[in-house]
Amino acid sequence: MVKNKGLGKGLGALFTEADYIVESNDSIVSTVRLSDIEPDKDQPRKIFNEEALSTLAESIERHGILQPLVVRKVKTADKDSAASKILGDKYTIISGERRWRAAKLAGLTEVPVVVKELSDSDVAAIMLVENLQREDLNPVELAEGLKRLIDEFGLTQEEAASVVGISRPALTNSLRLLSLPDEALDSLSSGDITAGHARALLSLGNHDLIHSALQDVVAKGLSVRETEKLVKNIIKATQAATVEIPDDIQLKDQRDMKVYISKLEEKISSSLGRKIAISSNKKKPGQGRLEIEYYNDDDLETLLKQLCGNNIFDDK
Repeated sequence: MVKNKGLGKGLGALFTEADYIVESNDSIVSTVRLSDIEPDKDQPRKIFNEEALSTLAESIERHGILQPLVVRKVKTADKDSAASKILGDKYTIISGERRWRAAKLAGLTEVPVVVKELSDSDVAAIMLVENLQREDLNPVELAEGLKRLIDEFGLTQEEAASVVGISRPALTNSLRLLSLPDEALDSLSSGDITAGHARALLSLGNHDLIHSALQDVVAKGLSVRETEKLVKNIIKATQAATVEIPDDIQLKDQRDMKVYISKLEEKISSSLGRKIAISSNKKKPGQGRLEIEYYNDDDLETLLKQLCGNNIFDDK
């Protein structure tokens, strides 16, 4: 059962209502000035295809807006203030930001809307699932949306996957993309690389290696398969490198210690396919901490099996 954490009606009821308020003929449709409507700041979709918007704008010019926007009133500190009475009601978009943008391009001054009273958490959940189900999001927006469903609304991975109609492994793979360095995430958002390229790059673990490989992938226009081959070659080359400690230095020199630690981090990252960090204890020479990243519950289970063997979870 889907958890109802912070959601006044439960996700199932919300999504049913989200469909109803857009499609039902019983909904009360009003006309509102475009200047009185603004996008919701928490809208998960950040990138809108300009060519697609232009096409929609041309359609709106010919036929008008066939499906009303779904909005809610902006809460004001003092509804009875003189300024509020002069300016009138303001609204934020729950559903239909693409139509709102296209209407502006088409030169419209007013649009049809259905006004709903919903809480912040209800609105956020509806916007997330609507975008995810319509496949309007790029891979980064999709991953961030799934993470919000889990972190903010208390869904398990199974529940989040079920709500948006994807498998749990697909959800896990999507969440892992968020561990990419910012440059790779930007390339993924802009379409310079695909999710397949990104998953291949993740195998490198080390951000510096990912950065270097990403430059090759973009500059040469490598396919996913070619990227996978490139990554395998980089991992082989990295694993072949040996870390030699001169007997006369014995790692007492701080500069040599940093070089040694850096090489160890790269080798372990490549071996485990994830970012790791080694830090020494300055007060207790020879001691320190080894930190290993994992990306969700499934990934933690995979990591533990890598480190401890597949029978770690056997009840014996």
